[in-house]
Amino acid sequence: MTEYKCECGAVFRVDSADDIGTIFCTCPSCGAKKTLDKEEQERRDTLAEWLKEHFGELKREATLSEVLDILGETIKFDNDIKLIVFLAMLTAFTSKEQVNIIMEGESSVGKTYTIHEIILFFPESCWLKKNGVTPTSFFYDDQRVLMDKNTLQKVELVRPSKDASDIEKQEYKEKRDNCVMLQDFERKIIWLPDMPDVKVMEKLRSLLSHDDKVCNYTSTMTNQHVGLQAKTTLLKGFGVFIICCCTPMLDEQETSRAFQLNPGWSKEKEAACLDLISRREASPEFNKLLEDNPKRSWLRNRIEMIASAKVNEVFVGEELSLKVLDWFNEKRKVSTPKSSREFTRFRSLMKAWALFNLWTRKQDEDKNLYCEEKDFDVAKLVYESIVEASAFNLCLEEYTFYKALEAEYPYRELSEGFRVSNAHTLFYDKNGRACSDKRLRNMLESFCREGLLRKEKQGQTYYYHIQSLDHNENIHVGVGESSGWINNCEERA
Repeated sequence: MTEYKCECGAVFRVDSADDIGTIFCTCPSCGAKKTLDKEEQERRDTLAEWLKEHFGELKREATLSEVLDILGETIKFDNDIKLIVFLAMLTAFTSKEQVNIIMEGESSVGKTYTIHEIILFFPESCWLKKNGVTPTSFFYDDQRVLMDKNTLQKVELVRPSKDASDIEKQEYKEKRDNCVMLQDFERKIIWLPDMPDVKVMEKLRSLLSHDDKVCNYTSTMTNQHVGLQAKTTLLKGFGVFIICCCTPMLDEQETSRAFQLNPGWSKEKEAACLDLISRREASPEFNKLLEDNPKRSWLRNRIEMIASAKVNEVFVGEELSLKVLDWFNEKRKVSTPKSSREFTRFRSLMKAWALFNLWTRKQDEDKNLYCEEKDFDVAKLVYESIVEASAFNLCLEEYTFYKALEAEYPYRELSEGFRVSNAHTLFYDKNGRACSDKRLRNMLESFCREGLLRKEKQGQTYYYHIQSLDHNENIHVGVGESSGWINNCEERA
């Protein structure tokens, strides 16, 4: 019979069995009881045999297609997006390679669903989900721990009784004054399914950009005895922050600190999603088979082992670093000050894949891991689809729409530029569906933020002009000047 583990990690001990094959177990560590009938035993034994036969040891070299196949059972299409999210979550198990994600897109496109389906493979103790937060909520919630501000060791304060000596009271006061509340995000995944306020990210800027391992935040609170009083809270990193939002209008200080991703939508994806929904709701048997799928169990167990390995740092190596730098410079057509952050995030994808195969990678006595060429190849495959969009801190949908604006530039014959209504028409023509006015206006503002558009107000109307990236000047086509877009219109007419 296969050995079964308790939640505490110990192996269950078999106490007895009845005449129909049911066994009764007890955990020797925590004393938990468990009963397994014959059907459950056979199911678990079959699962263990399947894993051994088809996947071998959990520590063997894994391939990208295997991960894609497992994730694809519940997440249809969006291959690059789900792989980047998966690798980003893996970076949580390093000392300082964590990357952040802003998952954006129109309503119901699958932002939170994608994150939810991937995060289920990770141990619950490693992630934190907050359905709603205020800008300073992390400074005051119940998960903070009282620490000594010098040693960052946990402290337990016990108020002395009224009969205590003056020396005991003085020691308590000194100990209390030397304490501070600490919020620990180290090696954790913090998921915000709905970001109600962009100030949440503003408050966490230092932590998101890895300025310091422990960030000191001071806020003002009201004390009934002394009035307003400064309160200090320490936030310890680093963690992976994943934020979902529908119509963001973020400052470049936020966009430069995270991957900006968006699930796509197509008729093919719609058909696949509707088919999955139909099968899931047709019978509870489908969900049971999905949960018991040996491949999914293999992935969950492997990630648990990675989390418990406590890898320190992941290095690329000098020779491989030169190849990575050359490839990155070749792909980036625009040089911006934010390139350094994007380059770091790309390297983190490499390191995440090396971590996923840590047992077949070189390690030293300090638990440092070293990447190989195959990790670079995986990162290139995953990252290539968003490399141009990331140069402008845009998600792929936004960048694709900007390229459509740049290529066709509606109403070029109007020297005053184009209006929001013209952009709506182009979006519908390109995607076959309308875009909410708020989301489209936010996209235009994002283009202005990155210097891709220039906005001017004439009377009560705003007009937008494309900024030329090649000559650093405005594309300005006056009445009577020809363009490819105008010629096409004339031909159709």
